Amino acid sequence: MEFSVRFVSIYLLTLVSFGDAKFNVLMIAVDDLRPELHSYGIKGILTPNINKLASTSLQFDRAYCQQAICNPTRTSLLTSRRPDSTKVWDLAGYWRHLGGNFTSLPEYFKSNGYRTAGMGKVYHDNQIREDVPYSWTEPYFHAPAQRRYGCCGNRTSSWWAVDNSVELPDEQIAQHAVETLQMLKNAQNSKNETKPFFVAVGFRKPHLPFFAPQKFYDLYPEGSVPLVPNRYRPKNMPEVAWNPLEGLRFWNDFNSLNVSYPDGLCPDEEQLKLRRAYYACVSYMDAQVGKVLSELESLGLENDTIVIFWGDHGWQLGEHGEWGKYTNWEMGTHVPLFFRVPGMKTAGQRTSAFVEYVDIFPSLADAAGLPVPPQCQPNMQEATCTEGVSFLPLTENSTRKWKTAAFSQYPRPSVRGTLAERRYCGASCNPSYCDTMGYTMRTYQYRYTEWIPFNATTGSVHWDHPRAVELYDHQSDEGENDNIASSANKSLLSQLAQELRSGWRAHLPPF
Repeated sequence: MEFSVRFVSIYLLTLVSFGDAKFNVLMIAVDDLRPELHSYGIKGILTPNINKLASTSLQFDRAYCQQAICNPTRTSLLTSRRPDSTKVWDLAGYWRHLGGNFTSLPEYFKSNGYRTAGMGKVYHDNQIREDVPYSWTEPYFHAPAQRRYGCCGNRTSSWWAVDNSVELPDEQIAQHAVETLQMLKNAQNSKNETKPFFVAVGFRKPHLPFFAPQKFYDLYPEGSVPLVPNRYRPKNMPEVAWNPLEGLRFWNDFNSLNVSYPDGLCPDEEQLKLRRAYYACVSYMDAQVGKVLSELESLGLENDTIVIFWGDHGWQLGEHGEWGKYTNWEMGTHVPLFFRVPGMKTAGQRTSAFVEYVDIFPSLADAAGLPVPPQCQPNMQEATCTEGVSFLPLTENSTRKWKTAAFSQYPRPSVRGTLAERRYCGASCNPSYCDTMGYTMRTYQYRYTEWIPFNATTGSVHWDHPRAVELYDHQSDEGENDNIASSANKSLLSQLAQELRSGWRAHLPPF
C-alpha cells in the first residue's frame, strides 16, 4: 500500500474530535534496565527520581517483555504484536519489510492529531531513520556525542568511569527532552494550537559498556555491591537454554572487539566491578530521568500528561553465569514498568497482575481517550490491531483478576556450533543455524519453557517434537536454579504444555 493512501485510511479509521482536551503522553524508554530499582526492593541502589515516579504511578511487579533483546521487544511494544507476527527475532529485521506494514504506537498518535517527537533510542537503532516519515511530526533527535556503544576514546574493558565534566549522550537527550517539552507547552499556550503531544525519550544507559561520570561510581564504594547468590547454571539445564557469554566485551568507540570470558567463567573480582558499574549507570540514567520529569512538573503539565516508563528487557548480572539478556529466564524477560494517568485511583500502588509489552499500545490509546485497536485476527491482515489488552482497568483496581500468564520467546541454534553461531542467534536469525525457538510461559507459580524446531524463513513451528523442556517452581525456587522437568512431574508437565500451546488468547483477562 502506498504511503499516502495508507495514512489517509488510518486517519479515516481513527478520526476523533480534537475539540475535547486529550491527555498528552510522555514515554520514557531505557535500554537494558532490569527491575534493579529501589521501588522493586533493591535497597542498595540509588534511584531517587524513579522512586518519586513510583510514588505517583502504578508499578507493575509482573511485567514481561516478548523477547529479551532490543529490536524484537521494541518492535513488539511499538506494534502491539508478538515476534512471530512481526517476524522480527533479531537485531536486523524491520517489521514493515517482514511481517507487514503495521501501524506503530507513535504513528497511531500522530494519525489521531498528536504532535509526536522522538529522541534517543526508542525504535532499535537500525529502525529509527526508516520509520521517521511514519511516526514523527517533529525532527528526530540523535545526540551529537552519540556513538553506537561508547564514547570518550578507546578502552580495553566493559566499563569505565568518565570525567564529570564530559557531557554524555543521555545528558544531551535529557536536555533535548526538556527543550521539546518547553516548545510544546508554548505551542499549547498559543491561541492557534490545540493539539496534544506524544513525546518519546529513549535513554541508552545502562547498556554496555558501563560508562558513567565518576560521581556516580562514587555513590557505590568498592565492595558495596554484592555478588549474586546464584552464579551457576541451573541444575539439569538443557544446553540450548544457556547463552554463551557474549555480553562482556572489550570495546572501542564503535565496535565490540572480542569476547573476554567465552565460557561464562567471570572471576568474582571482575563480577564485583561490573555489578558496581551497572549500578553507577542506573543512577546516572535516573538523574537524566529526573531532569525530564522535573521539567514536566515545572511547566505545569503533570495533570495533563500520561507518563509511562519502561526498560526494554531484563539483564543478567551474573545470575546463572550470564552477562547480558538473550535468555528465556526470569532475569532476561522480567522488566520494570510504571504507568501514571492523571487522576487515577491507584497512584503509588503496586500490582502483581501479569502484563506484557504488547499491552502498552492499547493501554496508552485507552488512557488518552483514543479508540483502542481491535484484537488482531489470526491472519494478521489489519494495519492497526493488538495482540495485547489495555491494562487501564488496573488503574481503577490494581487487584482485579487479570491475565493468568505472560509469554516470551528466544531463538537458538540446535547445536553448539561456532562461537558466532551460538552467541545469541539475535544479531541475525540465519535459517541455516537458527533453527530452534524457545517459547516460555510465566504463571504465578511456574516458568515453563519448550525449545521447539523452528524455521526462521517461514516462521513455522513443529510443536510435536520439542528438543528440550524446562520447568522452574517459583514457589520454592525463585532464582530458577533447578530444572524439574522430569518424569516425577509428568502430570504437571502435560498440563503446562497444554497451557503453553493454547497461547496468549487463552490467558486474557476474564471480561
